[in-house]
Amino acid sequence: MAHAPLLSQTGLFGRLVVLVGLMAAGMLLISIPILLIPVFSGQLPEEFLLSPSFLKGMQFTQALSLFVLPTVLMAYLISPAPWRFLGLNKAPGWRNSMLTLASMIAIMPCMEMIIKWNEAITFPAFLAPAEDWMRMKELQAQEAMNLILTTGSITGWLINLLLVGVTAAISEELF
Repeated sequence: MAHAPLLSQTGLFGRLVVLVGLMAAGMLLISIPILLIPVFSGQLPEEFLLSPSFLKGMQFTQALSLFVLPTVLMAYLISPAPWRFLGLNKAPGWRNSMLTLASMIAIMPCMEMIIKWNEAITFPAFLAPAEDWMRMKELQAQEAMNLILTTGSITGWLINLLLVGVTAAISEELF
C-alpha cells in the first residue's frame, strides 16, 4: 500500500536537517541506557561501561538507532516506495558482488599505507596536548574493541561475527 511521503517535495537541505534530527534522536535513544542502567543496576558507571556485555549491547543499539532507523524513516518520508528507494527490492548480481570483492582486496595495500601514515603523524609542539589526547582516545577505543572481541567460546565468536561483521556492515551500508 503506497503512502504519501511527507518530504517528497522538500529540498536537499531540508532533508539533511531532518536526517540530522533523526540521528540526534537516535543518539539520545542510545544515551538513555548509558545514563539509567548503571543507576538501576547498582554498579559504578566505570564498571558498567567496561562490561563486554554492555559494550556489545550498545554497539548493536547504536547501529540500529544511529544508522538503520533514521535511514528507514527518511526513506519512508521521502519516497512512496521506501524499500525500492533504498535499493532493497532486489539482490545484487554476481558481477557486482565479484567487483566489490575484488575492489576490497585491491584497496587493502592502500589502507595499510594510510594506517601507517596515521600512526606516524606528529604534530607541532604547540599541538602536543591535542596529539596526546588523540592517541589516548585511540588507545581507549582499541581497549574497548579488545573487550568486545575477546572471547573463549564458539557462541561468543558467532555473536562477535554477527555484531561486528554483519550488523555494523549492513547498518552502515544501508545508511
